[in-house]
Amino acid sequence: MSGQTAPKRRVLNSSARLFFLSLAIPLSVIAILDYNSLLAAWNQGRGGFLFAIFFLILEFLDSKGWFVNQTSSSKIIASIVLSLAISTYFIGAEFSLHTAIENFGRALNVPLVFSWIWLWDYIVFFVFLILLIPTVFGLKAIRLLPSANVYLLGMALILTLDAFFPFDTLGPLQAIVPIILQSVSAMIVAFNLGSVAVSNNTMVLDGVHGTFSISVFWPSAGVHSIMIYSLIMFLFLIKIKTTNKRRTVYFAIGAVGTFLVNILRIFSLASYVLLVSADRARFEEFHAVAGEILFLPWVLAFLFIVGKVESAIYNKQMARGTV
Repeated sequence: MSGQTAPKRRVLNSSARLFFLSLAIPLSVIAILDYNSLLAAWNQGRGGFLFAIFFLILEFLDSKGWFVNQTSSSKIIASIVLSLAISTYFIGAEFSLHTAIENFGRALNVPLVFSWIWLWDYIVFFVFLILLIPTVFGLKAIRLLPSANVYLLGMALILTLDAFFPFDTLGPLQAIVPIILQSVSAMIVAFNLGSVAVSNNTMVLDGVHGTFSISVFWPSAGVHSIMIYSLIMFLFLIKIKTTNKRRTVYFAIGAVGTFLVNILRIFSLASYVLLVSADRARFEEFHAVAGEILFLPWVLAFLFIVGKVESAIYNKQMARGTV
């Protein structure tokens, strides 16, 4: 029996090693050329790549039982070729490719070229993953490892909207901003953190470090996290066995929770200005990562809770003999 188990374990490990080695190559290239881009998210860098990999690792660990594909010379060659091809793009981006993309965007009269530039990085990394996963593990793996691809595709979608409809261009999406700012203002007053005044989409803060104004538009208000949550939750609810009524309840609770997390994110930005620093550069550094730092733990915790609840319901039904 032990002689049959060992080969399967070696096959699993060899496939996993090939996959993560292939992932590490372009990420290492980015880290060497511009590691700061991996520390900033949204339309300021490639930090979303790391969050996508985090999703991927979690799903990989959860689904490791079915990774039984053997590595072969053709798979190794194809994976390395993909890694080198994607690395070539990111090498080019650090020299003249981003400039060419920016010029192309300006020729198309794209209103916000920063989002336009990072949009293509996310598209390229998405294509890389969507090709690498089946190359190593087979087509079945695309269905079993969806979250990272959905996250990257969601980011590309939001960056597209932000590039072509920046700031307050999309009125219906911008309408949510005053509600969030008024909620944040009430929290600041309740905790006596400083003075705050809100007018439309602008919040003026006055704390121990001076006066600072924050203008909030729909992407920064967390609309992009609501959209990404919706995509990830939709896939998750399809995968689990439950009733449509419970699916609807789970989705609604998660959407409300994501909205509240967005309010907490804006509150954390305001608190940073009031209590830590009103320096614009330091604020932008904190702003670049604050959203994902709060959003990802919330989504993962909520998915974990839903999974546990459904497991408990299933176990009770099994005990009663109703399934």
